[in-house]
Amino acid sequence: MSPRVRLPEEDPVTPEEKRRRWLSDLASVMKTREGRRAIYTILGEGCRVEESVIPGPFSEVRKLVPEEGWVYYLAGKRDVGNWLRSELLEACPEDTQRMHQEGQEQMLTDLLEARRRRKGASQRDEGERDANA
Repeated sequence: MSPRVRLPEEDPVTPEEKRRRWLSDLASVMKTREGRRAIYTILGEGCRVEESVIPGPFSEVRKLVPEEGWVYYLAGKRDVGNWLRSELLEACPEDTQRMHQEGQEQMLTDLLEARRRRKGASQRDEGERDANA
C-alpha cells in the first residue's frame, strides 16, 4: 500500500515555518566555503547578476536564443539571481559578504595565474626562436 499523499489544506506547516526553514537551509549551505563558491558561481555564471541583459554582438546567448527573445531570456535569469541574492542577504548577511569577498579573491588569483601562464608561454616561445635562429 502506497503512503497517503497529504493535500495542501492538510499541511500543518505554516507559511512562516516554511519561510524560516528555507532561510535556515540557505544559511546552512553558506556556512561552508564550497557552498559559498557554488552559490557564487550560480549567481555569476548561471544568472549573470552583474551583467547587462543586453548582450554584446558576439555573445553566446545570441547563438542560443532567438533574436526576439534574448533580452527576456537574460532578464529572467538575472531576476532569479537577484531574488536568490536578496534571500541570501536576509538569511545570512555575513556569509553572503564573505562569499563575495572570496569570489573576488578567487577571480584575482585566477587572473594572475593566467597572466603567469601567458608570460611563461611567451618566454618559452622566445627561447625556442632564439635556439632556432
